[in-house]
Amino acid sequence: MIVTKPQSKQEKKLQTTSETWQPVIVAQEGAGGSKSVAGAQSLARAQQACGDAVYRYLGAIPIMPTVQAVKKKAIGRVNSDKDEVEAAMRARWPLSDFDALLTESPVYLEQGQRPAPPGLWENAFDAAAVAHCVWDEPAVAMARRMAA
Repeated sequence: MIVTKPQSKQEKKLQTTSETWQPVIVAQEGAGGSKSVAGAQSLARAQQACGDAVYRYLGAIPIMPTVQAVKKKAIGRVNSDKDEVEAAMRARWPLSDFDALLTESPVYLEQGQRPAPPGLWENAFDAAAVAHCVWDEPAVAMARRMAA
């Protein structure tokens, strides 16, 4: 007899989201590097597992630009801070209501992780920077054309 555990709130939310939107491409910030060989190998394995999961469970193509590529596209240089990323994303995506988005409870709170201090919502701006970075990638551009 096979016994399964009930789904957590996050698993239900992810399932509902993926069923509703049926993503064909999922972009996430990839590993930027490590100072040790063992660390680099671990990052590469984790990134591969994440890409495999995106493809296997969502049926989507994973795109993982490096942190440096994201910052270069967003700011124009690879050494930028969080405030610069936020300012650039607010300027580049002016119709996005980041403030309304940021009132939602982040998924990591449901996982029991500590919340970010008030005013530090850099994860949302990092996600917008990743979207901005891959926006003109051939696979993303083709998906946008197909959806139009």
